[in-house]
Amino acid sequence: MKPICIFLLVFLLLSGCEDIFEQDIEDASIEVIAPKNNTRTETGTVTFLWRPLDGARSYRLTIVSPTFAGASRLVADTTLLADSAHRADRFTATLDTGNYQWSLQAANGAFRNKEQVYTLTVDPPQADEPSELPKPDQPSETEETDRESGSEETAIQAKSKNPTATIAQIIQAVQATPDVRVGSNVPATIHDKHDASGTDAGTRP
Repeated sequence: MKPICIFLLVFLLLSGCEDIFEQDIEDASIEVIAPKNNTRTETGTVTFLWRPLDGARSYRLTIVSPTFAGASRLVADTTLLADSAHRADRFTATLDTGNYQWSLQAANGAFRNKEQVYTLTVDPPQADEPSELPKPDQPSETEETDRESGSEETAIQAKSKNPTATIAQIIQAVQATPDVRVGSNVPATIHDKHDASGTDAGTRP
């Protein structure tokens, strides 16, 4: 009978040792790195990150929408275990557009700290602004320059083919060329010069 009593006594002592040597974390708070309280972010993946708390063996993270007081959706409720190989200092979730609240609490074999609650708002992604396109009825500066150059070249070609042509004949040849208009380099009103006999000034009878 004595061996059984001794065994039970040793078992009870060993069971109570964990509570004796656990660090009291009831008044400790966890330092949250991201997202801070009242943070706004865009739809997508959100990483919840915090600094490990001394004496904590696990962390419980809960995410609800829109609030804990009026939760209509439970997004996550998970416990992360911390040991020598795992820091248990982060959690990743994909969140849609909406309002959220999330909480974090640390615990060990004997104690747990006060649950910390944070508010998070997820906005829809911002649309890219469309670039302005030129109006189809407005020619660009390059097209305008090309047209004026075309007018000059057409005038030169007409003059080279007929050296005795009058200015009025050159203008008529330029206007007859497709997609070419008389530019600023050719006067809109030109008076032909005629001699007294009625022939062109540049020709002889």
